[in-house]
Order: sequence, then C-alpha cells, then structure tokens
Amino acid sequence: MRIGIVNDVPLVSEGLRRVLMRHTEFDVAWLACDGQEAVDKSGMDLPDVILMDLIMPVMDGVEATRQIMQNNPCPILIVTASVDENIAMVFDAMSHGALDVVTTPLACTGDPDLGTDEFLTKIKLVHAAAMATTTQLTSKRAQSASMDACMEATGLVAIGASSGGPQAILNVLNRMSRNLPVAIVVVQHMDEKFVPSFIEWLRQQLGRPVQRAVEGSKLCQGRIYVAVTSDHLVLNQDRHLAYTTLPLDYPYRPSVDIWLNSVVENWKRPACGVLLTGMGSDGATGLRNMRENGYYTITQDRQTSTVYGMPGAARALDAAIEELPLEQIGPAVERYMAARVR
Repeated sequence: MRIGIVNDVPLVSEGLRRVLMRHTEFDVAWLACDGQEAVDKSGMDLPDVILMDLIMPVMDGVEATRQIMQNNPCPILIVTASVDENIAMVFDAMSHGALDVVTTPLACTGDPDLGTDEFLTKIKLVHAAAMATTTQLTSKRAQSASMDACMEATGLVAIGASSGGPQAILNVLNRMSRNLPVAIVVVQHMDEKFVPSFIEWLRQQLGRPVQRAVEGSKLCQGRIYVAVTSDHLVLNQDRHLAYTTLPLDYPYRPSVDIWLNSVVENWKRPACGVLLTGMGSDGATGLRNMRENGYYTITQDRQTSTVYGMPGAARALDAAIEELPLEQIGPAVERYMAARVR
C-alpha cells in the first residue's frame, strides 16, 4: 500500500515515515510539507492513501482535501496532533471527502511503539472502505438510556453517507421541516469517538433535537438519531433501534446496507431511503431492496457529490427512484413524506 504523507513538521513527517516503514505492507510514495505540495504531488503520483495534517502554511489540510477530492480522488485520513482542538476543521475536511481522522501517534516523537496500533488500523480501514466494490449481506451493546415520553413516528427517513457526508447531511436536514411527524436516522461512516462531536455540531447548526441512536430507542416524531458505534445499527421487530456486530469482516462500520435492509424487514409504514456522497458501494443494495419493496428512494447526483462512489453504485443497480442535486433532496423527501403521514 503506497502512502502519501502531508505535514509541515519534518520531525513528524519522518516519524510517520519510520512507523510505516517498519511494516512491509506499506511503502511511502512521497512527503509533502504543505497542502499545495500535496495537491501537486497527488496530481502526478496518486497514492493508495494520503495522511493529511490540518494546520499548515501555504494551504491547510481542509483546502488540500477539497482540491484532491475534486481533481484526483484518493482515500484521505486526517492525522492531527489534537482532534478536539481542531474539531471544526476535522468536520470541514470530512465534508470535503476525508474518510476518517486519527491522532498523530506519539511514536513520531518518542517510543517507536507508542500509539501506533490505532494509527495503522485506521490506514487499513480507510483503504479497505475506499477500495471495496462489492457489498456483503449476510455484541457490543449501547446501554439503554431513559427517554422522555414521545409520540411514535408514523414515517421514517433513513439517510446514509460517507466521505463528504457531514455537510451533505446538514444540507438535507436544513431543507426539511421540523414539523413532519417522522423520525430521521443517520448512518455516517465515522469513528465512534468522534460521533458525539458530530451530533453536537448538527444540533448547533440545526437548532433541533439530534441524539444518539441508543440501543432500545423507540423512533419518535421530530427527532434525528445518529448511529454511534462501530457496530451496525438495525431496526428490530418491535421497531426499536438495536446494534449488531455481524458481519464482522464488513469494511464499512456502521453499514448503511445493513441498516436499510433492517428497515425493509421491520418498518411497515411510509419510509424514504436517501444515499448521499461517499466512497465505495455501501448502501447501494440496501437502497435497491427498499425500492423493490415499495419505499421511496433518492440518491445524490454526480455533480453535487464530493465522491460519487456510493450514489454511483446505487445508480448502477437502478436503486433510486430519483437522483437529485443535493439542494433538492430535502424538499423532495418532505413532499413525499408530508403526503403520506398527515
């Protein structure tokens, strides 16, 4: 696996290179000291994965991610010294197509074994998710939380996304009325430790209830639920949320396909499936399953997708009733659901 390293601190770049070179499966394609150099080098020599820093001179990691994903799409893993201090930039980069984020391993400046396991695992997962072209259909449990009394939703909107997803999800939700008697469930490919920040970001941007999709939760009208673990979110026979570890070897965790298939199996009320920007093919067969069983299905079009992988895979399967520009998806969902749940 060929890796491009982008960091303006020579000590860190060299540390990352040494960590990778200790493992025969990795090869360092090139080093770049700022975002502009990374854009230029990726145009000439596209690696399998790019390790992108955020705060750099000339061009930061957010803009570099945007330009690379626009011109020469490649799996990008954000590697930063402090995720919490740079959380806004992290979500900006993910909105432009970065697949995940990891803290710079301390091995770069000290003990050669310190903090490398998560770093190497993230690289492999990002690469596997980006390169996967087939979908597999085949516990860890979140503790149940007490819930305020709510009116059970009469409709369900199921949204799946990956690279570029946070901003796309926000766009869709911002264009939907909060008065619809539906529940909205979001499955976004993201490391579970960053989901709380994602939920808080959505909550602040939308000014409406956004919460963790907790094991055992009933779907309530007007609420937005976000998958929160690396296990797969599903809907059980009682129309409550649950998590499953299976399939174990699926590269996308949580999986949009598994979530949508559970909706088809256990939700017999009006529902809409929405597949947004993302690398890979997760969600395509699940969306087709929804369409074949009479649900309304939408994908984001090529022009407005940061990465057209997931919507493109759905199009190849004729899974979507409509393929729409991002700004039209929210209104289309609202029109459909409003006609069926009121």
